[in-house]
Amino acid sequence: MNELLYNLSEGGRMNGSLAVKTRDLSKQGISTIIFLVGVIVITAVFIGTIAYTYVRPQPEFQVEGLFLSADKIVKGDTITAHVEVTNIGDARGTHTVKLKVGEETLKEKVILDAGESRTVVFDIEKKEKGRYYLKIQDLSESFVVVEPAAKFEVRDLTVRPLGCAPGENIIVSVNVQNTGEVKGTHTLKLRVDGTVEKAKNVELGSGRTSNISFTLSRKTTGTYSVKVGRMEKAFGVLKPLEPAEFEAKAIEFVKLLGAQKFDKAKKMLIDSQLADKFMFSIKEGWENIVVDYGNMQEIENVRVESGARYWGPEIVNGIKVHVLTWFENACLDIEVNFVDGDGISGVFSEGTPLHAAILR
Repeated sequence: MNELLYNLSEGGRMNGSLAVKTRDLSKQGISTIIFLVGVIVITAVFIGTIAYTYVRPQPEFQVEGLFLSADKIVKGDTITAHVEVTNIGDARGTHTVKLKVGEETLKEKVILDAGESRTVVFDIEKKEKGRYYLKIQDLSESFVVVEPAAKFEVRDLTVRPLGCAPGENIIVSVNVQNTGEVKGTHTLKLRVDGTVEKAKNVELGSGRTSNISFTLSRKTTGTYSVKVGRMEKAFGVLKPLEPAEFEAKAIEFVKLLGAQKFDKAKKMLIDSQLADKFMFSIKEGWENIVVDYGNMQEIENVRVESGARYWGPEIVNGIKVHVLTWFENACLDIEVNFVDGDGISGVFSEGTPLHAAILR
């Protein structure tokens, strides 16, 4: 094989020099020779030789994807654009990825082997609100920049008391926190049985928290749902019991607590003094509840004071139980103090949730 340099004269079809390699093919009887140089095809007739060109491999880059980390950001925040680039050529090469963002063009160089793909990342920060358009080759995306806003979280709904006599006040309270970056105002709406009864505007600085309360009352007996934001609880309005009627129920209930009749009662187990709250639904009625605590001693004597809303049973062996109620079905607000100073408190009512806590 020989390397030859052919010079084409002015009288030929083109000027310039052509570097070729030759191979002797005379024994094979080939006489038609094709020269391929770029897009120019030259055909000639030789006897016994063939010439061909050598073309060096080149890289070629193609953008295959444009993705954004979000479609909306707050003014001053950063959004990330991901551009997927592939070298579809036959050689390693360097390419400058140019991403146009509005009137601005962002550039990033990338080096890729043949067939290699890579995601090029652009971090974009905009300090003016509005919609921004991104474009690279035939791909496009957009995002919106908005002003910072206050963001409010409403939590810790409490209703006190959970039950009352007709016409008495119920206090509903929540904690409101502005978790946003700027000062703002939030409207709290108190709904009773689905209807907005009261509303308050709360103005808070960034990171600030406030406790907001509503006062309401009902003259008609029954159960009412209370909702603030997404949180919901209930309270009851029931007519007062006669002292004698309540006394019998209270004594029976307190004795049941002490007797620990596990064979016929639902068991509520308080295992840990570290527990702050627990709740479960009473479905079988107040007569089927029992509280089990390691050092709770059997109740021997109970004395109920009549003629007062607070009933103070005096229990021997160092255990004291306070009972408060005005309700039918013996809704009992009970506090039990044990010998070692720990105890429980809560509201016990037929068919309603029980809320209780370890006393410190």
